[in-house]
Formats: sequence, C-alpha cells, structure tokens
Amino acid sequence: MTGIYVGNDRVIHFVQAIKANAGAPLMACKKCGFKRKDHLEVVRTCLDCFHKKGFLSGTRLYLYRYGFSRLECQIHRTHCTKMQSCPADQVVARAEEIYESGNQFGKYNFILNNCEYFATYCKCGTAISTQVDQGVEYVRELIQRNVHRYQQLQNGDFCSSSR
Repeated sequence: MTGIYVGNDRVIHFVQAIKANAGAPLMACKKCGFKRKDHLEVVRTCLDCFHKKGFLSGTRLYLYRYGFSRLECQIHRTHCTKMQSCPADQVVARAEEIYESGNQFGKYNFILNNCEYFATYCKCGTAISTQVDQGVEYVRELIQRNVHRYQQLQNGDFCSSSR
C-alpha cells in the first residue's frame, strides 16, 4: 500500500473496493471520519487508518525512494525507482486534485491501476508500478526458459539415462 502524505496527519491513497459484511457495524474513525465501506478508490485518511487499522495492518511503513538506480535499490533493499520526484508542493497538489475531483484516477486494478501507480503518478507525473514490472519480468523469464526447454526437446537436445 502506497500513499501520499499531505500533512496534518493525513494520507491520500488509492484503495481497492472491499465489500464489507452486510451486517457488520461501520464505525467512523474519530480522527478522520473514514468508514471503510463508504469510501472506495482514492481516499484521504489519517495515518492511523492508513497504517494501523487495516490498509497496512501488521506491516511496516517504508519510504519509497526516487532517483535511485535498480542496483542501488537492490543494494539498499528498499522500495525505489530511477524516476525523479517532483517538488513536494506539486506532489501534494496533484494528490489533492485527484481526491477532490471525485476519483479521476479511474477504477482500481491490482495489475493495471493500483496504489503504486497512483503514488508514482503524484510524485513523478508518470504512473508506474515497480512491483508489477518485477512480476512481468519474472513471468517473461519463466516463459523464455520454458520455450528454450521446449525447443531443446523438439530438437532432441536432451540427455537420457541408459539405466
């Protein structure tokens, strides 16, 4: 889960619509008024709602770094991208504009339009997801290995045991 801290204990982030139990009582957060079932897509919550009460429950917060090479990211074991971040006031303005527009960012899609796309768009002006890119790269490598093995089998290039 990624989001944009906009000050005053508030984070704007992009969430997947979650269907709550029909009979479950909905209690609004006393700090920010957030009710999980009532708010979908781009939301503004307090840090507690963002981190402790569900979105990141049980996980650690990480600083997403900008302007790092892929090698630097691997060395430091951090969440990062080579893209440069825009100035903070522009980042916050972009996030606020999307939130105030009533969700001009579109429908949430885990692969094609997720929270990381939202955050990198706000920070850099370009929506990317390094998580999705890494997943796609893994699948590409897996396919290439299997195609290579298939070609070897088709050509009879394989070892057999004489047992």
